[in-house]
Amino acid sequence: MVLKREHCDKVAILLGTNDLAANKQVPIDQFKQKMASIASSLIQVYSPKDIIFISPPAIDELKQKYRTNYLVALYTAAIEEVTKDYHLQFINLYQAMISSKEIKILCRGLLDDGLHFGNAGYTLLANLLFEQLTK
Repeated sequence: MVLKREHCDKVAILLGTNDLAANKQVPIDQFKQKMASIASSLIQVYSPKDIIFISPPAIDELKQKYRTNYLVALYTAAIEEVTKDYHLQFINLYQAMISSKEIKILCRGLLDDGLHFGNAGYTLLANLLFEQLTK
């Protein structure tokens, strides 16, 4: 892991999207160990209350051939467990996207591949980050 030693007020990390892809999937136990290692490294530099892990986004399953929302939910749960173990902040982007009932709109970006966001997806993420930062 590469971290500059410059200090910042908060650290936000969105992770797991590539790890859960069926064509290059990292086993869930190994993924969880990697998340714990990242968390452990971060708390050497930052206070746990200043570290925010963000779950992978939900996907449009009609367009995305290597990812499913079932896998996103499993990996999101693993991230959430690690954040609880290390007392880190957590944003469940997956759940926010699923709850919105607008997956097709949120996942429509320039690539239109069912994964990469467009304006609506980034607006949702920005709002979630803002809410977390102003708690």
